Amino acid sequence: MEGAREPRRLGWRGNEDRPAPGADAQQNTNATPLIMAAILYLIVTIPLTRFSAWLERRMAKQR
Repeated sequence: MEGAREPRRLGWRGNEDRPAPGADAQQNTNATPLIMAAILYLIVTIPLTRFSAWLERRMAKQR
């Protein structure tokens, strides 16, 4: 069995010569789309929150 590893050669964490699962994704990732989405979310959410608070105050005065 050429491809099988002997149990005594494995560390307690398994195959230690393999890179971490997310190592490639961390090195080859562009954070710009995520940052732009966060900024767009804030641009939309903050004014809508203030508008809804203003609308609630206005409707409370009419009662």
